[in-house]
Amino acid sequence: MSAKLAQQVDLTGRPLLNLSRYGEAWNDSFVFTLVSTADLTPPERSVYELTDAVLRLAEIDRRPGVVISETMRLDETGHSTVGLWEPAENRIVIHRGQLAGAAEYCATLLHELTHAMSGEPDNSLEFEAALTAMLGKLALRALPRG
Repeated sequence: MSAKLAQQVDLTGRPLLNLSRYGEAWNDSFVFTLVSTADLTPPERSVYELTDAVLRLAEIDRRPGVVISETMRLDETGHSTVGLWEPAENRIVIHRGQLAGAAEYCATLLHELTHAMSGEPDNSLEFEAALTAMLGKLALRALPRG
């Protein structure tokens, strides 16, 4: 059904705007609405201030920038992403909503750091291996030595 819809045209002969085309159009014209740390609420700022500690815990050699955005690109399902790694900018962009909780923010930051360190895309076996290695490293750093 989806394949047939992708081939349909409107009355003017242009392809119908399905979810996939909408996502592509959105992402092609997308501009982040970055939020200055000065504009974060005190609770948001306290979560964002965990960034350096997470980077140290993950033993990051090449530190990327970490910025917060009100808006995010869409994923392949048409949903807004919560974070992404931009290699050309050497930065991680995290949706402001992730600052609502420390666990959510740290999880998204570590996920994107794994992309930055591995260079692997989501939904690949290589990324899964890199993420597993990151989890192992974090567990060893958190566990008491004895």
